[in-house]
Amino acid sequence: ILLPTAYAASFGGCISLVGQAPSMVANGILAKMAPEYGQFAFFEFAWFGLPLTLLAALLFGLFPRFLVPPAREDVAELKEIETPEGGIHMWIAGGIYFLVIICMATGLVPLTSAAMLGAMLCVMTRCMTLKQAQAGIDWTTVWLFAGMLSMSFAMNKSGAAQLIADFVVSYFSDPYILFGVLMLVTGILTNIMSNTATTAIMVPLVIPIALGMNLSPLPFVMGIAMSAAACYMTPIATPSNTLVLRPGNYTFGDYVRYGFFWQVLSFALAVLIIPSVWPFMP
Repeated sequence: ILLPTAYAASFGGCISLVGQAPSMVANGILAKMAPEYGQFAFFEFAWFGLPLTLLAALLFGLFPRFLVPPAREDVAELKEIETPEGGIHMWIAGGIYFLVIICMATGLVPLTSAAMLGAMLCVMTRCMTLKQAQAGIDWTTVWLFAGMLSMSFAMNKSGAAQLIADFVVSYFSDPYILFGVLMLVTGILTNIMSNTATTAIMVPLVIPIALGMNLSPLPFVMGIAMSAAACYMTPIATPSNTLVLRPGNYTFGDYVRYGFFWQVLSFALAVLIIPSVWPFMP
């Protein structure tokens, strides 16, 4: 059940802004490089993520024999892991979480302020210690995000992004073909890199390409983000894929075998849905 659970985390993560790191990275770079187009709303990603999640749940229920790996005798034993204490702190932490989500979704509080407020409330109510809060920060993602934002700004100002955009435009003039190619490249890169790094590399390149063709960057940025978030064919494509590799005793071939179908399905849904919701013409 571990591999389908990992895939389900990717499906559901495509529903909101905070569900997957690529969504947040793409939104930040979009605001930096094309501020006139604004940013995606908190649940705007659900136009793609919700149909994907519902369809996946239906298919898992109807065809488990083909989509779920069979039980094995040699599955590695799971080590005991530390679980947080229950009681009142569990309910307080849950309440704080939903408060933060409501603030983010409604726009009552800016995203970063809402996240910091939630973290501070968890420490103040002793749901976690300050040391635990600091240990929970993924500094690799933070520095990658910050560095790529600066690099994207430098590429835009120096003209490097425009040079790449002109080169790509000279080969692909049809926006649908360009959209499909960029999503395909993103999917391939994500399966051999992290989805966050792939998004941070691709989005700064795709925005000048779209603007250079007098097209809206929104469908392209959304396509890149969702293509990076919905990747299933290798254990390093997404954090959820990596987490189940060892406890499930999976092989690389297992990810290819069971992930290929979901990769194709996600790509097809993105091609059908994204240009319809966010048109190419501004």
